[in-house]
Amino acid sequence: MFSKEYKAHYKENLKVAWPVILGQLGHMMATIADNTMVGQINSIQLAACSFANAVFFVIFIFGIGLAMGVTPIVGKAFGGGDIEKCKSILKSGLLVNIITAIIITILLIIASFYFDSFGQDKRVVKYAVPFFRIIAASMIPYMIFLSFKQFTDALSLTKPGMIILITCNLLNVVINYLLIYGNFGFPRLEIEGAGWATLIARICMAISMILLFLYNKNLKQYLKGWSRRKFNIKHIKEVLNVGVPIGLQYVLEVAAFASGAFIIGWVGAIELAAHQIAITVASVTFMIATGLASAATIRMSNFIGKKSFRDMKVAGNSAFIMVIAFMSFTAIIFFLFGHQLASFYVKEEIVIVIAVKLLIIAAFFQLADGIQAIGLGTLRGVEDVKIPTIITTINYWFITIPLCYYLGIKLQWGAAGVWYGYLIGLSLVSIALFIRYEYITKKIVKDNLVMVE
Repeated sequence: MFSKEYKAHYKENLKVAWPVILGQLGHMMATIADNTMVGQINSIQLAACSFANAVFFVIFIFGIGLAMGVTPIVGKAFGGGDIEKCKSILKSGLLVNIITAIIITILLIIASFYFDSFGQDKRVVKYAVPFFRIIAASMIPYMIFLSFKQFTDALSLTKPGMIILITCNLLNVVINYLLIYGNFGFPRLEIEGAGWATLIARICMAISMILLFLYNKNLKQYLKGWSRRKFNIKHIKEVLNVGVPIGLQYVLEVAAFASGAFIIGWVGAIELAAHQIAITVASVTFMIATGLASAATIRMSNFIGKKSFRDMKVAGNSAFIMVIAFMSFTAIIFFLFGHQLASFYVKEEIVIVIAVKLLIIAAFFQLADGIQAIGLGTLRGVEDVKIPTIITTINYWFITIPLCYYLGIKLQWGAAGVWYGYLIGLSLVSIALFIRYEYITKKIVKDNLVMVE
């Protein structure tokens, strides 16, 4: 744990993880800016923006997971020096992601015709539909961007994706300012202006990443011979076999937490507001954990390609140690400064009191949340995705959600009951994924006749 070997891995984990973390936080800040700027128009348009984004995100997150399927495959091939396979996987992944994006876009647009069936205020639906259709179109350029970003991440080149993400998210905010309010002679489009800003920013992401590959001396080699290279069916299946389960993992988790919010909505609006504050704060620490998980995926896949199985195991172990240390620190922050954190979002004391109680519960599940994130990341690194998907499905939908309902509604514990359901569920899934990690990594070591202390 404190040896030179482990210290070297801690340093490399951070080197790979921090650009991913900054990119994710930048994206989160852009979303907050969208809501804040639209909210300046009126509460109806803010509600429409929140509703449309909530529906979009459940499907959008599947696309992100699918694109992530490229990372462990390319990481392994790159680690083993198989550049030709890297080229083929890049082309195969791009094809899979573009086709998926087109299908998802069509399905989203079809879904928009049924928005009035969700029981929302008619005024909210009126504004949500055009905004939703615009951001639905952004799925295609974003999946193109992700195809190249996940590829560069697999090569441990995580900075380019971070720079493009942050730059284009800042561009999104600038275009918001111009199109939402009609500043500097631009048309005042209000909520639709936010949609166009998102679409334009994501088109710029795709173009920027393509230009990077065309002109960067280290990356343009992967585009050589594309016109002559046929699509490899085996590699397309490989991308799907890894990417689809990852996409499902994301959807199941997001939908489970969204269901928790739905249950809290039955309790009352004040509890739901408190929940939104607590889940937003917890999401920031979770993003840092997922950044470390991405680093674990990349580094473990690289070491498998190099057949450095001891390094593979230590890279995974070091990621667990790092997330435990970080989440322990954030747990203390939540416990000691919950009131200050809640007060940053709202001034109503009744909401703050409930939010503080939820943050204290969140302090206890920080460790479990971090461990399950690293568990999934390390297992993706060794391309073990199907069993973890089964584990998360059973946990979230047959244990966590029923517990949230029972504790929150049946026992009338309210929002706290739902969060105790989260705590129990996350604890169970973190234990299961860590056991799976230990089993798989030891099996890999044993199968390759390498002793790892």
